[in-house]
Amino acid sequence: MASIFWVEDQLHWIQKFSSVLEQGDFDGRTNQLDVYRFAEAAKQQIALRDPASPPDVVLLDARMNGNDQAGFSVSNALHKKWPDVPIIYLSEYSGT
Repeated sequence: MASIFWVEDQLHWIQKFSSVLEQGDFDGRTNQLDVYRFAEAAKQQIALRDPASPPDVVLLDARMNGNDQAGFSVSNALHKKWPDVPIIYLSEYSGT
C-alpha cells in the first residue's frame, strides 16, 4: 500500500483520478489517498502528522484558488517536516 498525499483545489480532477490513485497496484493492496482541497488544510494536516511517517509520494497543485504561492507554501511545510519526501508538481493553466 502506498500513502499518497494529494493537494488539489479542482474537484473535477479529484473525481477523475481518485479511483485510479487508490487502486494503482504498487503492492497488491489499495493505496491510502489523502486529498486536501485547500493549502491551509494541507499545512495543518502536515503539522499534525507523525514526523516518522511521511507519505510515500505527494501530488501537489502548484497554483490553487488563484494563488500562485499556495502550492509552494505547502511544499515548504512538507520539506520542513519530511525533507526527503518526493513531490510531483501538477498545474493546470487554461489561459491564452
